[in-house]
Amino acid sequence: MSSAREIESVLRQVVSTQAEQSTSRCAALDRLTDENESSVEAYERMNAAAGGLNVDGAFLREKQAEIAKYVAQADDLLEKVASLGKLVDQMDEWSKELVVKMRRLEGT
Repeated sequence: MSSAREIESVLRQVVSTQAEQSTSRCAALDRLTDENESSVEAYERMNAAAGGLNVDGAFLREKQAEIAKYVAQADDLLEKVASLGKLVDQMDEWSKELVVKMRRLEGT
């Protein structure tokens, strides 16, 4: 009968060891589940923030299109001012020539 007791003792040890390992595995799985739930919540917050960024991005693209019109107008004005500057320089040269010619006429 001692061998039956030994077998029973070994079986009890095996069952006890398996129960401990199972409890340890369940605790590890519980920790992983908690971490996964925390990650899901964090990703949901990031997703909500990204949705807000999409709205902000659309708004900013709209404003950029509006500003582009004014930039084009400013570029056009700069070209016209440069053209006027050249015309003023040319008129200044002509007026200087006229002054010289008038002095010659007055001197004769």
